[in-house]
Amino acid sequence: MLIITQPLVEERVCAKEQREALISGIVLGIQKITECVPIIKIHPRENIEDYKVLLKNQGLHAVPVIHMEIPLYDLLSASDLVVGVSSTAMLEALIFGKIVIAVNLFGQPSQAGFSSSGAAMSIEDIEELPSIVRSALYDQNLRARLSDTRNDYLYEHAYIQDGQASKRVADLIIQMIEESRKARDGNSYSGNHSYI
Repeated sequence: MLIITQPLVEERVCAKEQREALISGIVLGIQKITECVPIIKIHPRENIEDYKVLLKNQGLHAVPVIHMEIPLYDLLSASDLVVGVSSTAMLEALIFGKIVIAVNLFGQPSQAGFSSSGAAMSIEDIEELPSIVRSALYDQNLRARLSDTRNDYLYEHAYIQDGQASKRVADLIIQMIEESRKARDGNSYSGNHSYI
């Protein structure tokens, strides 16, 4: 199970102690499920030593902390579930077809809208994490519902994942240029205008 972090302390979203409580709570919650192995992937702007010290002080030194040595996409591919606060890596996890659990312990609504759309599960109490993870892993109806809402969310926010985004943008630009030319040519006003 992949834990995605973000620079919450660096961006002054929370104090260092709050981040430590968050990470410890997530790791301890995951460890209550014997078939889950937590792996922490920290944000590139964060200091890996902060996490190593935190885990060592909590007696959790066996939990791997990954910084830049393994690409995010490799970690996402190997993960069954992804837990985070509100990282863009969570959107990437959704694109990878992963179940995402958004942790909101700071009373701030997610900027990404993962949870409110139903594309991701959400918790506001870290004690709920083990039961939410079990449901996400084993409740087939929940998994199907999450898959449907994830697909709807991705269509709305990331459109079709077919590798043709650049072509669609280029086609749209050409269409806009052609429409601009038609509007200019059909305009009888003879002012001095600059058109694309």
